[in-house]
Amino acid sequence: MLGFRGHFLTKSRAYSTTFRAIRSDRRAFRLAETLEALDLDPDAVVVVNDWAFTGTGYRNDAERELAAGIADRIRDQRRQQYREETPR
Repeated sequence: MLGFRGHFLTKSRAYSTTFRAIRSDRRAFRLAETLEALDLDPDAVVVVNDWAFTGTGYRNDAERELAAGIADRIRDQRRQQYREETPR
């Protein structure tokens, strides 16, 4: 990019900081900003990050049929909107 044949940003490894450090600082700043806006004590907030994969798809045929009906309705609404907006 920009004639340098590489990353969009050139930086010295010995002098500059890493993107990981920049992202970490930004994340900490935004967290502090949000906690201050909500008037919360940072030591009183507990963050739980525990995600588990439970599966994909639908549990039964009724859910599958309901999703298909919703998709059909949305598709028909978009077609109708397109017909109304498109001059003939």
